[in-house]
Amino acid sequence: MMAQFKNFIPPEAVVVRDGQKMTIAAEKIVRGDRVIVKGGDNVPCDLVIFKSKEMKVSNASLTGEPEELLRVPGESM
Repeated sequence: MMAQFKNFIPPEAVVVRDGQKMTIAAEKIVRGDRVIVKGGDNVPCDLVIFKSKEMKVSNASLTGEPEELLRVPGESM
């Protein structure tokens, strides 16, 4: 089952590190990186949201819950 979860993690992520926007392998994300997520993207790691416009996430693949959940800035995912 754990092997199936690897398919949910995107291979790359867009981050801001040291003031520069770059695309890196998702497995290289470190604490302090600011991850940029757009609509329809799979989330590459656990995040704290700093800014969003009505961000909703689907945890159906993990929990079976069919409804998308609203996430707000400052709330851990």
